[in-house]
Amino acid sequence: LAKYHGPKNYLMTLLKNSPSRMLPKIIFYHFLLWVGFIFFRLFTFKIGDSFEMTKGILYFLFNVSSTLKKRHKIQNDKVKSKQIFLNELVVSRSLWYFVSKAVIKRKVGNANSY
Repeated sequence: LAKYHGPKNYLMTLLKNSPSRMLPKIIFYHFLLWVGFIFFRLFTFKIGDSFEMTKGILYFLFNVSSTLKKRHKIQNDKVKSKQIFLNELVVSRSLWYFVSKAVIKRKVGNANSY
């Protein structure tokens, strides 16, 4: 059961949440990785595993349109853009802050200085 849901959920999550600009490349590479893994399992005589993974990938392929609708809803429902979110998280520091960290000797934790 996990072999079926693994590739299906993995590819659907990538499709719904990846940035639009990189989406085709990401989906293409990960799709190829799953297909390669299916062939690997097939050649190591894990035919049941490869069959379940193939079913998961086929489910993904047949339901791309509904997943794209979910992606559209997810992308539109985001409250804040990434840039606003990053501006709240990232604190800008002056150049002097970084220079002083590199030049001035400070005791850190319980470490002995040389």
